[in-house]
Amino acid sequence: MTAPPESFSSLTDARVTSRLGEMKRRVGELGEDLQDAIHGRVGSFVHSLLSDLESHSCRIAVIGQIKAGKSTLINALIRRPDLLPTDVNPSTAVITKLYFGSAAEQNNTALFQFFSDDEWERIMSGGRAGAMTMERHAALRPEQLEEPLEELRQRAETRLGAEYPKLLGKHHLFSSVTAGLLERYVSAGDYDDVPAADGDRRHYSDITKTAEVFLEGQPLGYPSIIIDTPGVNDPFLVRDEITQGNLGDADIYLVVLTAQQPLSKSDLALLRMLKGLQKDRIIAVVNRIDLVNVAGGAAERLAAHVRASLKREFPHTEIPVVLASAHWGNAALSPDIDERDAALASSFGDYAEDLARHGEPGFERPRADWTPERSAQMLYRASGIPAIVSAISRLIGHSVTAERLLPVASTLGAIAENTSIAMRYGIKTLQGGDGGDGWIRGRASRSLQELETLLSKVEATLATCEHEFTVLTAEEIGRLRRFMIYTADNFAEQQRERLLQYGSYAAFRGEFQEQTFQLRSQLAEDFYKYITEISKQFLTRQQEAEAALRVTVQEALPALDNVLHFGIQATSLPPPSIMPLSKVTGLDLDSYWLPRAHAAQVNPAEAEKFKQLVSASFAELIEELFQLAEASQKEHVSDALRRLRFLSYSAVYPIAQQLQQLVSARKTMSGRADGGQEWVAPFFWDQFLAECRQSLLRCEELSADSVTIRRQCIQMMSN
Repeated sequence: MTAPPESFSSLTDARVTSRLGEMKRRVGELGEDLQDAIHGRVGSFVHSLLSDLESHSCRIAVIGQIKAGKSTLINALIRRPDLLPTDVNPSTAVITKLYFGSAAEQNNTALFQFFSDDEWERIMSGGRAGAMTMERHAALRPEQLEEPLEELRQRAETRLGAEYPKLLGKHHLFSSVTAGLLERYVSAGDYDDVPAADGDRRHYSDITKTAEVFLEGQPLGYPSIIIDTPGVNDPFLVRDEITQGNLGDADIYLVVLTAQQPLSKSDLALLRMLKGLQKDRIIAVVNRIDLVNVAGGAAERLAAHVRASLKREFPHTEIPVVLASAHWGNAALSPDIDERDAALASSFGDYAEDLARHGEPGFERPRADWTPERSAQMLYRASGIPAIVSAISRLIGHSVTAERLLPVASTLGAIAENTSIAMRYGIKTLQGGDGGDGWIRGRASRSLQELETLLSKVEATLATCEHEFTVLTAEEIGRLRRFMIYTADNFAEQQRERLLQYGSYAAFRGEFQEQTFQLRSQLAEDFYKYITEISKQFLTRQQEAEAALRVTVQEALPALDNVLHFGIQATSLPPPSIMPLSKVTGLDLDSYWLPRAHAAQVNPAEAEKFKQLVSASFAELIEELFQLAEASQKEHVSDALRRLRFLSYSAVYPIAQQLQQLVSARKTMSGRADGGQEWVAPFFWDQFLAECRQSLLRCEELSADSVTIRRQCIQMMSN
């Protein structure tokens, strides 16, 4: 496999994400230093925070229609032009996840997971389409699935042998990655291909569920997972469903359009599917500009057309639009000089000249006396890859800082400050003693009783918070579920009336499908807006819980200065996936409409059956949506309570720890003199207090460091 040309990395502006990586490293170092200075139980919480942060990667899903050039674009994006297979139609048949920034020992390894017996049986029975056949009766004729499914089974047997079912549920792990390896596991291949004589060259893509490939380097400047997907309009419904089921957790979506037909009906359907997501996480890439006329201002007109169309779909936001040619990008990266020269001889010269006329620095028509390096670099810049990386970098820079780095850095700072407060309190109370056994035992006993009472009150306060959080989310999510079911039922009634007005299925179909697009979009918008409002209420309740915990601690320990800190948290909670709203229903398939195309006038009974089918179809999608929402909110409640608990502990445990250290040190530095009188090692008391002050100083330094990091995070977010 060709190594990524490092000379091209300088053309890709990943400064934001590179700074982000540096900030992540600094936050990690702060947490590691803090673990050595705080109570062990709170330290375990810090360890979990750091583990989550260390393992965090930005998930970038590359989606689009079949043959939009998604895999080719990814190859150019990661500067490995020969990695993902791109020559077969359709190329990608398997969800392929490319990991960058993982542990060094994972570099250049690949893991391919096969379908389990149950999953394969579900596919062979028609997957979701088969379920719709049973549940919707006439929505889909079983014989329409039998032929392609039988073809898939026979092809798997031909490629893998009659014992291929024994591979189901298994996985293959490789310690090196090659393009040929990936082609055997993720590429659909030709339907009539046969295995080579060498059994090790078998083609596994038919039974491969997911592919995970771990690669060295960080082409985007931050640990990332780039997800290559089959086309979302794959004619094989099972693959289409698998693709959509893996999109919900992505942080950024690269929607790949084709310059020959940008924003087709299918593209608009895809964008509507994403409409309920946070819209600042979508980047539109118009690929294959090398195949159209982009000179004489045509490129800008093409971009303007896409922007205008997106504005109609997303009227309140600006989605970045990048004109790109994955072919040019890979030609620039390829060691094949003939391939690069062929690209330069195409429409590229006119395009580069046009860019120069529009004031783009560094562009001009290529000349024969240019060095190969200069030609390749300009070809790479014109490919749009640097612009894509810059757009990704900006989105990652803001979202990761706001949702990950700032909250973790702020939480670490709050723990350091709370520990400092507790230590100052402990030193202040200890300074009034004489270090004698009687005083120590009395002081330790009283203090531990106070702390035990305080911890029980903290737990009682947290129990109240948990009840309030749970009630809030259950009530609000229940209200949202009822509203969305009501919306879908109203829609179904409207469609019943329209069907009767049209009088035939054939005349009604086009408008109905357009209306269903709008309904899915509206449901997604309503869901996202409502979840955002629930998120605000939830964060308000968290702030109220923090105030209640401060009062609890202050009442128990009135001499505790500055009481309790909780730090800055994310301003919003990540929304649950809305992907269930994108799933196929029987009403989306030709097999529902074609048998009815020449039916006689629709009567009221048939229209009522249609209404019930519409209601049931959308009720199923909505129910699945809320299963995800409830699980997500439950996780948020659990995380919030855990954070509140350990931040409270960070202001309590250091006091108990000081007392334990005092008693332990007192035992090791005392004994009996010859006359039976107790003696104390010289300077014991002063030494112990000096050690306490030294620990306090270290925590104060870490608290100050956290303030600096928080300030830098906020500055990065404002850029």
